[in-house]
Amino acid sequence: MAIIALSVLHRKIKNIFGMLMNWNKEILSYDVNLNCPYIANDLPTVATNINLDGFIVISKDVNHQLTWNEFIFSHETAQVEGQQEQSEKLSVILDSIGTFSYPNQTDLIDYSVFGTVEGTYGVLILLQNLDIKNVDLINSYQAQPIYMVYLAFIRTNTIQILQRPTLIYETSEVQITWIHIQSCKVGFVDHANICFLKSIVNRGGFLLSATVEISFLSSGSVVNIEQLGLDNNIEQSTPNNNVNNNNITDSVIPLENDGLLLIRHAGNALIGRIYDQNENNTGRVWDIPGSLTTNNRLLGFGVFKNNTVWIALDNLNNLVANNYIFRILSSDMPKFIKDYGYHNLLVTSTEPKINDTLLTPYPDKINITYSIPITPGPGNITIYQNDERNTLTVIRQTFSGNSKYCQIDEDERTTISCDILKSTFNLLNTPYTVKIDNNFVKSSLLDEPLLGIPDGFWTFKTNASSNENTHTNDITILLRLNNEGTKLFSKKKEFLDNLHKELSDVIPTKSDRLNFTDRVQNDASTPSGRILIELNILAGHNPNSLQVLDNLKTLIENKDITMISSLNHTKFLDETYGVYIVPSLWGTVKYLFIGFLLICIILGSLYLWARYRHPEGHNSAIFKVPLVLFDLVMDILFVIYDGKTFPSLFIPSADVEELNILKSKIAGLEVFSAPYSQVGLSWILAGSALNVLTTDLPQVIIQGDVKGY
Repeated sequence: MAIIALSVLHRKIKNIFGMLMNWNKEILSYDVNLNCPYIANDLPTVATNINLDGFIVISKDVNHQLTWNEFIFSHETAQVEGQQEQSEKLSVILDSIGTFSYPNQTDLIDYSVFGTVEGTYGVLILLQNLDIKNVDLINSYQAQPIYMVYLAFIRTNTIQILQRPTLIYETSEVQITWIHIQSCKVGFVDHANICFLKSIVNRGGFLLSATVEISFLSSGSVVNIEQLGLDNNIEQSTPNNNVNNNNITDSVIPLENDGLLLIRHAGNALIGRIYDQNENNTGRVWDIPGSLTTNNRLLGFGVFKNNTVWIALDNLNNLVANNYIFRILSSDMPKFIKDYGYHNLLVTSTEPKINDTLLTPYPDKINITYSIPITPGPGNITIYQNDERNTLTVIRQTFSGNSKYCQIDEDERTTISCDILKSTFNLLNTPYTVKIDNNFVKSSLLDEPLLGIPDGFWTFKTNASSNENTHTNDITILLRLNNEGTKLFSKKKEFLDNLHKELSDVIPTKSDRLNFTDRVQNDASTPSGRILIELNILAGHNPNSLQVLDNLKTLIENKDITMISSLNHTKFLDETYGVYIVPSLWGTVKYLFIGFLLICIILGSLYLWARYRHPEGHNSAIFKVPLVLFDLVMDILFVIYDGKTFPSLFIPSADVEELNILKSKIAGLEVFSAPYSQVGLSWILAGSALNVLTTDLPQVIIQGDVKGY
């Protein structure tokens, strides 16, 4: 839920309290303690973090310095009594505090705070030079600056909490009767921060209103200073002493979709004039009720992200029990720049498009096109899988713009293309959301971080059916734990149960499709003996077992950019090992069996042919021929690889048993009809016995010892 802090402030006891409101204009809390004391006529300034996860309050204290209090939002879920639904409770937590002083010999006139694209805060400080405060130079200019504007950044998430204030604007105009900071915002279109400085100048009794727009980068460098050409005549009937900090007259509100809203006093009422992005008066007026008069004091104003303007007013003449009665008014403003639906005016298109239906095969890249040249930044892009209620549930993939997974097009440099893992879009008829952090890309011209795309805007889904899902059998695989996981693998059952649940969620697949066996062992190939775990992936459909295996393999091997690295137990899986498929018994022996069967058919056919040709011959000896050849090959391999392991057992020998084949008279062939004498046959028999002692026995001893090492 998007939350915004609304700086509607009121006194209560001795502290300042605020009101909290969401984008739907629903008031979430009336009583947020802002942790700053009440000082008469000096209300603090509030700004929301651009990520809408907190806000900061800056106030002036009695020690001539500014104090900040940073708050964050915490979302807690609680079970509703008697119901299955859970309610969400929002808490506001004080996260950090700090102080800083402004330069000596100056007087603090005004200050303002705003959220930056980087998720930090900027502070604008308007000071008056005390050295020339009482100088009276009518219709002339003073060379020495009278009013100065300083800029500082509060970065509570870095080591450097407060950047040294930088002077970004100064003026020597002595005829200024009133000057204040109107508002600041992130430049959604011009990709730079923008602040508006409002002053009233007395020109011969005529009060002229001047609005200065100051554009600057997150580094503090000023890009542009421009005096806006808005209507600058203030009603002559307006007394000079009526122009003060608590008068709503001439307030400039920059709109989110470019353009400005000028709230001006006219007679006894207030009107709002709307200007476009070129500062042209559109002729349209804001529908402020005519009953509002200058008795209404401006407590705060701002613009929601959806371009809705709000102001908070109280009535100095309307007191009830010493409490102010205040009201909040809001209105939707016109949009001057086309919004393509991404809640980012610089994004013109994406692939996939919003609300697209992805067809198989699913894309292996996504593209984001901007209206200006870009360079990659450190912010992340994250792809979520949504549940039935379209809420973000599982992170499928996340990586930064400057990672190896993203590339900028070489031609116009306005499109960034990012690689998508094949495990990312792996479910049918499932919605997905892409969220892009701020600073995912930067302006190529200014090297300034650009806004991203919030969650809930860039959504699409996969198709409902596919022809690619075929049946596959059960698959057995091995997973390996890393060194840290191996050390923690003490409670085997508890660890495997938790790992089982996390894998089911992150793949995702039904939990009964995954089954850890009791086979766990150490991997002897690793110095630390990392643990190997056996997992069965059972057969099924949508996805089938082979698709589950493929998804799991991709997730583990790309662990650094998937949810595998963030869960409590999957983070211990070894990405360098990935997944090893344990072959089935049939898968191991089937080719050997087929080869053996072919040899038997060939030998059987030769035997039948030989017997047909010469039945009197010892034709069964034909089956010894492949065995003799096999034994010869194995002897040669033994000599090459193991024969010299133990030289003392390396005795030259020959297998003379094969000589019996030469007298077998196979098929009556002359080559197998050798005439051996009885003495020769006796020598062959003796040689065969000796061969066992000199050849086969040494081989067994050597190979047995080698296996022992």
